[in-house]
Amino acid sequence: MTELTDEELIERELQARQKRAKPEKMRVRSADTSKPWTDYEVSRKPRAEPIG
Repeated sequence: MTELTDEELIERELQARQKRAKPEKMRVRSADTSKPWTDYEVSRKPRAEPIG
């Protein structure tokens, strides 16, 4: 097994995270729907099936 450089390890982990994040659905809720410039809450929707 070849030892990875820090840059290679970071790139590998970023790619793995991107692959896991792609199917994730997010929910965005406005704190005040009458104003476009307000606070927003972003949360992950639960998965219907287990990760596998």
